[in-house]
Amino acid sequence: VASWEQVGKSTLLDQSVAMNQRGGGTSALIDSEGARDSVYMATLGVDLDKLIRIQADTIEACFEAIGTVLDGQQKLAETYELQPLLIVWDSIGGTPAMAELDGDADGKHMMVAARNIKMNLRRIHNRLLPLRAALVCANHFYIKPGPDRKSTRLNSSHTDIYRMPAS
Repeated sequence: VASWEQVGKSTLLDQSVAMNQRGGGTSALIDSEGARDSVYMATLGVDLDKLIRIQADTIEACFEAIGTVLDGQQKLAETYELQPLLIVWDSIGGTPAMAELDGDADGKHMMVAARNIKMNLRRIHNRLLPLRAALVCANHFYIKPGPDRKSTRLNSSHTDIYRMPAS
């Protein structure tokens, strides 16, 4: 789920968690930004007592936690009929790679993070369907539409720069 900041991505994800829980499913939330309002989540119908909350500082730690949740679902599959598992990661783009935190990214932290995410998504994607699991990630755009909705505005400090599409 990708969109501009402050348009309701987290609310949409929280409502998805609530719907999954109402249907008997298990939900896990990776809140990389630490900005979740538990009271608001509860008003949307999220059962906070049943929600698996994951605090992870890096992309690697998030994927490790996802693997652990999937391992738990795999163990349930051996003895019980599986209920849906929804894993929500908000925000994937706001989670740094370990190399970025260690200072080893040499100014290429976005490329390192993208490569890391791609590699880990490839590693887990075949596990999701057989386990009745879904991974939903939120991210926000950094480029905003211009006033004419055809150009894009790049915010740089206090200067607005407009880029018009090729005609």
